[in-house]
Amino acid sequence: MSKVLDEINEKYAGKLVAEKVDVNQHPEVAREHNVRYVPTLLFIDAEGKVLRQEVGYRSLDQVLSIFKEAGVTIE
Repeated sequence: MSKVLDEINEKYAGKLVAEKVDVNQHPEVAREHNVRYVPTLLFIDAEGKVLRQEVGYRSLDQVLSIFKEAGVTIE
């Protein structure tokens, strides 16, 4: 997922932000969001509300589609 997240930060700077959290180093974040498997993607809006949670690898196109389905304007 690192490559996809890096690509999001490069191509969509100012519109989307992708952050990586090592749940081994930050178990409190995993507990807060009920993360049980890696990778887990949290789609969070500008106000900090979790729009969707996905478990497993997602391609760039899939990630962008999920944001669009949630009503996030990317283009």
